[in-house]
Amino acid sequence: MTVPQFVSSCPSLKRTPIQTDVGDYINVYSLDVAVWQPGAHVRVNRDLQN
Repeated sequence: MTVPQFVSSCPSLKRTPIQTDVGDYINVYSLDVAVWQPGAHVRVNRDLQN
């Protein structure tokens, strides 16, 4: 899976228009905090696993 494929398919990211400092709008992927559920998303550090 490539990075663009991951970003576009990730349920935690949504594409939204964001205003720049000069007033233009650009479409960016931002974190969608509405899909976050406490306790359901656990980060695993694979470097520390045996």
